[in-house]
Amino acid sequence: WEGQARSEQDLEKRRPLIEASVALLTDSAERGRADGLPVEIVSAGGTGTFYVTAFQPGVTEIQAGGAVFGDVASHWWGVETKRALFIRTTVTSCPAPDRIILDAGFKTMPNWHATPQPVGLEAMQEIAMSAEHATVTLSEPQPAIKAGDTLDFLVGYGDETVFLHDRLYGIRDGIVEVVWEIQGRGKIR
Repeated sequence: WEGQARSEQDLEKRRPLIEASVALLTDSAERGRADGLPVEIVSAGGTGTFYVTAFQPGVTEIQAGGAVFGDVASHWWGVETKRALFIRTTVTSCPAPDRIILDAGFKTMPNWHATPQPVGLEAMQEIAMSAEHATVTLSEPQPAIKAGDTLDFLVGYGDETVFLHDRLYGIRDGIVEVVWEIQGRGKIR
């Protein structure tokens, strides 16, 4: 797997690391075929590497599912897909001029790999998460924000967020166009 190449921040230096790892994989597939093994699928690529892996000879499948979301983590890894996965939260209280409490914590929008980012709230200084709530500390008071207001967050890392929900809502221009059930939700045995 070429995922270790993600740690290289310079995208041009990352490219040869990805290519070398994929070459080892495709070489192994060729050796297996030469020994009579029916290697039909050579699967590689991840969110931070698919843009190179997809064009390597011998690769037949790409595993870049998270890249479609354009979350905070994928942008760190140099993936420039459109930001598309958000969590809508509700402000439950504003206990101080520089602090707001939301109805979504790490059970809704985890922050283990990357911190979710609020949309249109430039004054966020810090976000602390409990299981059910988030406390946002602001760099300056935001008197326009009141209890009951909604605040959208760009998901930190889609892979650790999607499985926490029963469905995804596809919204375009403010209209729900599709609802996708998360088929694997609750299916671990």
